[in-house]
Amino acid sequence: MNNVNQQDLILYRNCRRRVERRLLITLLFLIAYSVGVAYALNTAFLKVDANGFDVLLSGILLSQVGIYMVIFILLTTGSKIYRYIYWVAFALSVAMLYVPISTAITDMGHLLSYLVLLVCMIVKLQVLWSTGDYLKNNPSSKVFFDHIVEVDENGNFEDPRFAKDLAKQQKKTISQLNMGEDDTVQVVDMEQPQVELPHQEIDDEVSEALVETLTYQKLAVRIGIVVYSSLGLFPILIQIFHSLFASNDYQYIFANHDMFVSCLISAILWTVPVLFMYYEHPKSKQLVKACILGELIRIACYLPTFIGYIRAEDTTYPVRTFIFYIAFDVVRYLLLGMTIRPIFKMDPPEPKNDDDEYDNDDEYEGAE
Repeated sequence: MNNVNQQDLILYRNCRRRVERRLLITLLFLIAYSVGVAYALNTAFLKVDANGFDVLLSGILLSQVGIYMVIFILLTTGSKIYRYIYWVAFALSVAMLYVPISTAITDMGHLLSYLVLLVCMIVKLQVLWSTGDYLKNNPSSKVFFDHIVEVDENGNFEDPRFAKDLAKQQKKTISQLNMGEDDTVQVVDMEQPQVELPHQEIDDEVSEALVETLTYQKLAVRIGIVVYSSLGLFPILIQIFHSLFASNDYQYIFANHDMFVSCLISAILWTVPVLFMYYEHPKSKQLVKACILGELIRIACYLPTFIGYIRAEDTTYPVRTFIFYIAFDVVRYLLLGMTIRPIFKMDPPEPKNDDDEYDNDDEYEGAE
């Protein structure tokens, strides 16, 4: 591999780590934000007693974490198009400001609670805006997504960390030579870029190999989209069409709580195989089978409760309530089933040894 391609590879890997670290920090913030808001609005001072507000808020918070988690996983593939999807999700987050504003107008008795929620949402939007700006304008993001290394008119890197990355790898290479670990390694000057242009584009062959995604990773992303989107979508749909699920006296709606709990259990259940599949763990297929068994157990455990609603004497529901509830659940599982179906036709992922990723450059020899 020539010197320029070797630099490209080193810079790309380090920039990828920085971008992934920023996405992880943002995700942790969203989780902390969701937990904090849910806790604050359940305290005696800020609790909102409006019917269905707790379910709606929980659905929004959990679906938000799930959607951004899926988008962040997509972003780690290095494809530029997912930056636009991020901004679509950001626009939806801005639209969610309508929830506390509209609810406050009809429920002035809890105005303070809605104001606190509104302030928290604005803070969250500021963090998300900062992350979006990082993904577009940060030098590491430009390397990772656009495959461009910015240098000044003197040929020095605009980001001083890039020179440190190359110098660190050079020291590692020299150390390997001194220890006699690799007699084939060539020591090259990595402290400066090899060109003196305002922008240096990473070699196409190297970049294509680096951003190539694997089938198990794509499948993990698809499952994540279906599972985490369902967590917010189906409870919200039931809330919108609540008249279809109300009891005969319009006082009770069992579907709100039960559908949310079902989607939540599914989201928790499928998180582990999604992560294992994304990192191509050899046991991914077995975990998927275990989750299918877990879903069947959940249905079996819920069945007596569902039958109890049908036979209840104090609170009666029309037949359409149970038909629509079953239809919603069937659609949810059909989407999930169609998504996981391809895994049974795939070979299990091969075990990998990533102890020293810098030594695994054989696949890029075509760039020499």
